[in-house]
Amino acid sequence: MEFWTSLIKTKADNPTLRSNCTHVTGEYWIFEGDIEFLGVEQGEYEVVAEGGVPCLGDMGEHELIRGCLEWYGIDLAGEKS
Repeated sequence: MEFWTSLIKTKADNPTLRSNCTHVTGEYWIFEGDIEFLGVEQGEYEVVAEGGVPCLGDMGEHELIRGCLEWYGIDLAGEKS
């Protein structure tokens, strides 16, 4: 099963992100759902990519970074956590 998601980049780190997104590394987060919701609640962010991902479950940072390359074609290996 896959879930439609958006890989976003934002400098913010707040309760809205923590409760609605999965932190990948650095300024990168994976959001599942209607991206318009973040526009109202989050403020400034950039949608880097969109696509289907498997259940993120208990994936750690390294698994999520590898996943971003596989799912979105985005290499985050050089980003600081």
